[in-house]
Amino acid sequence: MAFPDYVYKFGVQCSLSFKNISNVMAIKTLEIGALGIQHEGWLESYYPEDLPEDWRLDYYSHHFNVALLPVDEWLSVTEDDLAQWTEDVKDEFQFLLAIDNKDINTAAIEQISLIKTILKEHFSGVVVKVSDENLTTELQTLREISPVFADGVKLSGSDLATCWRKQASIENSVLGFITEQDAGNLREVRACVEAFLAQCQEHGTCYLIFEGASPSTKMMQDTQVVIQMLT
Repeated sequence: MAFPDYVYKFGVQCSLSFKNISNVMAIKTLEIGALGIQHEGWLESYYPEDLPEDWRLDYYSHHFNVALLPVDEWLSVTEDDLAQWTEDVKDEFQFLLAIDNKDINTAAIEQISLIKTILKEHFSGVVVKVSDENLTTELQTLREISPVFADGVKLSGSDLATCWRKQASIENSVLGFITEQDAGNLREVRACVEAFLAQCQEHGTCYLIFEGASPSTKMMQDTQVVIQMLT
């Protein structure tokens, strides 16, 4: 495999850094994905100009194995849409759904249940944006039907999985975020990858999600190459 120039530029530094992380080899896979796949900016920078809208998931899934979908990309999808999703993606592809805690209601829970039922092994859970440390009734109901990851604060007295972020002191998390600010250059991204892997412990597969209005797919793919070198 031919590596980009940037890998040779500071690949030694990366390798030395990872040798000091004892948990890295216990992780089978670290997958990179984006928050949303329907970014307007991707129409010029990522998706081919003549690519039909309903082929975008198929195209995306040839480059990445996970996507975290915002509410506007999953709340109104139909059973037929979901059935097509399962046809569009590879066997290992995983879907995560994002929602704000205040937006969890009966309709959302029913839709999540439908999505989980149809996607089956392609469904990995729901990422809930929380700002209060208390476990709400809606969140308790949601976790009865789906794996749930809390993003924002660690819930008091709860064993709910918490998302990793560079600024937060989270340990043993399988799902983390790279912010738009941290994705400015590959050195910053590498630092995030190192820190995330160091806390993953012995999980089989972990996920890092790039945030932002239109995450750089080039940076995401470059990150994949670095991960292949270092794990």
